[in-house]
Parts: sequence; C-alpha cells; structure tokens
Amino acid sequence: MFFLIASFLLASCADSVSEDQTFGSVLVDKEEISVDSLLLSQIAGSKKIDGGLYVSFLKPNSKNSLDTVTVLASENRVLYLKDSSFNYVAAYDCRNSDAKSDIASGYDTMFVNYGESKKMSYIPYPKIPSINKQLLKSVLSVISKEKDHVLSDTIVSSYKLKAKNFIDGIEFVDASDYPEYVDDPCRGHMEYPEPLENWKYYLENVSRITLPKDTTVDWILVYTDQYGRSDSLTITTQFK
Repeated sequence: MFFLIASFLLASCADSVSEDQTFGSVLVDKEEISVDSLLLSQIAGSKKIDGGLYVSFLKPNSKNSLDTVTVLASENRVLYLKDSSFNYVAAYDCRNSDAKSDIASGYDTMFVNYGESKKMSYIPYPKIPSINKQLLKSVLSVISKEKDHVLSDTIVSSYKLKAKNFIDGIEFVDASDYPEYVDDPCRGHMEYPEPLENWKYYLENVSRITLPKDTTVDWILVYTDQYGRSDSLTITTQFK
C-alpha cells in the first residue's frame, strides 16, 4: 500500500509566539480539499499498468514549465490510466533500481501525454482551489500597531504569500508544518498529480519598527501556487 501524504494539519501558534498572544487559523482558499481519499477516488476504474513496458510522460515543475519522466513500470511504479487522465504512483529505492536500457530490456515505451503516439493531452496538475479574495481583504483590513505579530490570525492557504509595496519591515513569515523525511536519500515516494501543498503564515513586524496609528495603506498581495503561477490582489489595510 503506497504511502499517502496526510492532510495538512493546522496549529494555532508557534513555539516562538509569546504567551500573551493567541492565534486562530483562517483558511483563505474557497474550498478545502482533503487528500486522504483523493488518490483512491482518482484511480477508481483505471487501467493498472505495473510491468512490461516503459511509461513516459510530461509533468509540471515548480518553475511553471514541464519535465519528462520515463520509468519502467513495475509493482512499485504503477501507472493508472483512464481515457483522458492518469495517475502515477511510485515507492522507490535507488539501490534496487528498475533502470535498464531500452535496448537491453527490449521493452516498448508508452508515451502517455506527448509525441505522435500519445494517449492524451492531459498534464497532471493537482486541483488547486481558487483563493478567496474577499476573505483575504477582510482578514487584512485591520492590523495591530502594538504587537510584533500584527495580525491575530494565522493565514492558511494553498498559495505562498508575499507583500509588495507595503511598509518596510512588515512581512509574511512562513510558519508551515513541514513533514519529517527519512534520512535516506535513496528511498522515497512519488505521485503525479502531486499532492496539494499548503502553507501557513503570520504577518509580522520583523524589524520591530514603530507603526503609524490610524493610518491606511494600499499595497499588493502576491500569491503563488506550488508550480510558480502567480497573481496579485490590491489590499487596503488600516493600522490600529
């Protein structure tokens, strides 16, 4: 049974937060996608290819472009094929690699989503929810000038956040819970479409500057998904 990356867990505060500051969490995506059963629902009814040929496909990377993956299908490297989409799941150990030359093995290659003999045009992007612009504007409409953590809520999203043209010294600080990895670079798990990534942010006065009271500032919030695709939103914030 392949390991599925668990759902992103929300925490109310970080160790570095002082005892007199308490935080809630605000999910600013329009919907919350559970990854617990997502893969199982996607591969239901698929044709399972787990041996006998190479599979080659294009997949997205974090630079908003595409990479080519070519592997020998096996019981640990499985392609789940539908008419217009596919999933690829692998648990690998490079000490026991399936890698062989095409000439030596004599296996054919299935070109899944590119080339003249491709099966489909589908690119395996995960479903990324749209961001809730109105909620973000509301959450960031008023911030405190008295605390280092100027926003009382932790913002949780499928997007990385960055402030642009804001007051110098006020920044989004990444407070995400990152999974622990086994200290063995030769073993791992691979899944396409990739699991949805999530981030958690504090808005913090990192420079400990004195903020203006009863002042309104217009600035730009840039939000970027795990594939480097960005958009922006104009925010109006009042300091109180």
